[in-house]
Amino acid sequence: MWADLVEPMYRRMAERVRQSHVVATDDTILPMLSPGKAKRARMWVYVGDPDHPYNVFDFTLDRRARWARNQFLKDYTAGLAGDPTAATTA
Repeated sequence: MWADLVEPMYRRMAERVRQSHVVATDDTILPMLSPGKAKRARMWVYVGDPDHPYNVFDFTLDRRARWARNQFLKDYTAGLAGDPTAATTA
């Protein structure tokens, strides 16, 4: 229920971040509870420039999932700042 209420705001903030001249991104590992044990998951942040001052977060199970399925930066053609990985430089 709450997710349905905040989804339009999330989409608008994400749209504003993608209007930035440079988007900064990074991930952090966090535990995700799973039957029997905790798994490693990732929380990504996308940070807009000063004209688009929003931080938008995205959750994925691993780095592969983020680049294979995530559409956040699909049509983004401006600058991207972040740690280079095999997933982001391929």
